[in-house]
Amino acid sequence: MAEQQLAPFRLNTRQRIQQNQTDQSKALTLGQTTNFNIDKVGFLSGFILKISGTVTLSAGGALVDRGAMAVLDKIKVTLLNGNITVVDISGPHLDLLNRQLWRGFAPSGNGVYTPSSAVWSTPVAMGANTWVMHLFIPIGANFHTAFDTGPINAQSSQNTITVSLQTTGAGANFVSNYSSHSLTAEIHNVYYDVPPPNMIKWPLNQLVRTIQAQETINAVGDTKHEVERQGRLLQLIGEVRTNGSRTNSATLLTLRTNNNNYIYQVSASVLQSLYEGNYSQPCGTGIYTLDLWHAFENPSAGDLRDVLKLENYTKTEYIVNIASGTTLGSGNNFFDVTRRALVNLAR
Repeated sequence: MAEQQLAPFRLNTRQRIQQNQTDQSKALTLGQTTNFNIDKVGFLSGFILKISGTVTLSAGGALVDRGAMAVLDKIKVTLLNGNITVVDISGPHLDLLNRQLWRGFAPSGNGVYTPSSAVWSTPVAMGANTWVMHLFIPIGANFHTAFDTGPINAQSSQNTITVSLQTTGAGANFVSNYSSHSLTAEIHNVYYDVPPPNMIKWPLNQLVRTIQAQETINAVGDTKHEVERQGRLLQLIGEVRTNGSRTNSATLLTLRTNNNNYIYQVSASVLQSLYEGNYSQPCGTGIYTLDLWHAFENPSAGDLRDVLKLENYTKTEYIVNIASGTTLGSGNNFFDVTRRALVNLAR
């Protein structure tokens, strides 16, 4: 008997976006974690996070250099009752990642355009300010060519999915002259229909993991971040902070495997120029990214030509060289790295 030919998933599903119903709107309290239990929807591609409300200042203030999303220290997405983490990233790095998902787009503008006040508005005048922010938390690879890479079947009764928002401990961590706030978070699920598996070929059993880690910069010269040996490395977002703020203090960025295989060894300004060419927007101060997956016209999309299969190497390192003479404070010098990796799972 001939094997039945399955129809392609792409032609037998459609995208849906709906506000999460199990947990809808929740207040954000400084220093606390707010959890959202996610609905039993279809193939989950990601979430649109909306934060809105008021931030009251005692006098005219200013946002910190990492932006208004510094209100969130951590955004975490877990599966199977917390046993698998697919997203673990700070608010500022989620903002950075969103700038790499679409060409020329940055939710907060980033010098390219002025966003609609209904989409992003974080004024800092004295008194009560109305704030609104929207960001995309990706679960699958992206919204466009690789929409069917890494979505999670959320209909499974065994798959409990949670989104956790950990708020920073003090208002001064995201805006000066902070007095109080009344901010609410909403989660909107982005997903695709689940067609019958006996007729339609489902997406491959894969995860796209988006994980942030932090290295302390103890001295000028090299600071090394060792990338976890799992999956295929798609992207790296590096952020350098010296003496408490983002600075262009890097001279050289290196991607190295097995201690002596130098895949990229690029001056910092060259890497930032590649960022602007890839994404059609200014590269932020202290931001150094490698998009190994950028092999098509769309950002964050490609044919896996340049990605690294991390299991093939005993060690993979992303190394930043901090310029001699850079002012280093006490306990406030960091190299934060977010990696995105495609992980194949056994069926």
